[in-house]
This record gives sequence, C-alpha cells and structure tokens, in this order.
Amino acid sequence: MPKALSDFEEREVKAQSARKVLQGRTIYTSARFPPGDGLPLPSDFGEARFGDQPHSEDIMPNPYRAPEVILKSNWGYKVDIWYVAMVVSKLHLYNSHPDCANAFQRHEISLVPLLLLIKRTQTAYLMIAMTDRPLWNSSMMNG
Repeated sequence: MPKALSDFEEREVKAQSARKVLQGRTIYTSARFPPGDGLPLPSDFGEARFGDQPHSEDIMPNPYRAPEVILKSNWGYKVDIWYVAMVVSKLHLYNSHPDCANAFQRHEISLVPLLLLIKRTQTAYLMIAMTDRPLWNSSMMNG
C-alpha cells in the first residue's frame, strides 16, 4: 500500500473525517494527500446526487457550472463532464492571461461555447430571460 494511503488510514483510525449521510449514503469530506506525480482524481462529492431522477437544483461552484445548471433546466450525469472540462480549461487556458482569469471569476466564460452556437438568435435572448441574473452584456451579444 502506498505510504500516503497508509498514513491516511492511520489518521482515520485516530480521528474520523467529517461526513454527512444523505438518503442512506455517506459522503465524506475531501482528504488532504501530499502532492504526488499521479493523475488528478475527482474527490469533492459534497453536491453528489442520485442519478435515477432528473435534477434542476444548483450544484457546482459558479464558474464551473454547466449550462443546464445555469439555465435551471433538468440535468444529469453529463454535467460532470462539463465540470471536468471547465477545471481543465481554467488550469491550462484561463490562468495563462490575467484578463481571461478575471473573466472566468466573473462567470463570463462558462457559457461562451454555448453562446457561440446560439449567438444573435431569439434562443439566446430567451435563455437570458430564463435566468435570474444577467449572463451577457450587449457587447458580448453583438460582438
């Protein structure tokens, strides 16, 4: 067993991690592991939901939210793929330039791919009207 895991096991025996029980399932807080050279693994399941029914509630930190979540439509497992893509794009693209990083934090980036598909259409205006906060300003719609 890798040392990081055996150390984690010892810490759990001494003092259990915080957790919550949701509909009979236990969800644990993320564990701190020392930096390594392995691939990143998903670990924060605090917003975990059962997948056998459609959902429409808010999940995910704002900058990483999938379009379905932002637009308050039904969502499922596919939002997890969006989340991973947004994390990777932030790490590799948006952190390379201050303007992009700031736009990402202001939530101007997360719907850009979708906006490019529907730009200047009635659908875009309908989607804006369906949300509880403005997502795009007029220069973004006309640009």
